[in-house]
Amino acid sequence: MPTEENKNIKNTDKKINYTALWGALLTLTGVIWALKILGVPVDDNLRGWWCFIILIPSVFILINEKNKFWGILGVIVGVPLLLGSWGVINLALLIALIAPAVLIYIGIKVAMKNDLKGLFDETKKNLNKELTKKDKK
Repeated sequence: MPTEENKNIKNTDKKINYTALWGALLTLTGVIWALKILGVPVDDNLRGWWCFIILIPSVFILINEKNKFWGILGVIVGVPLLLGSWGVINLALLIALIAPAVLIYIGIKVAMKNDLKGLFDETKKNLNKELTKKDKK
């Protein structure tokens, strides 16, 4: 059974990995930025490199963390940005569709919440009626 000391060591290891990851990404970003300032044609070969600043930590979160929300969100944002910067997809069209997509998602969520709540309440009432009938017998 893991002791408190083992749990602390495990958490520290994750922090070290995250620190090293962020340090490497910041260093890479600084080097590429400096090369661009000096006139080196970095963008021609590494178009969309900045998207990996979003994607690498997101994948890291998906692999190592129990709460995967930020990892999933990072991948959902990072992949279209990367594909758009490579010219695979029309990024302007994708960005224009974000607001309608969010509205559709919210509408479905609200509709499902009310339907499921009503179904749950009705089932609960039926179970309570059955239990009270059994208690009276």
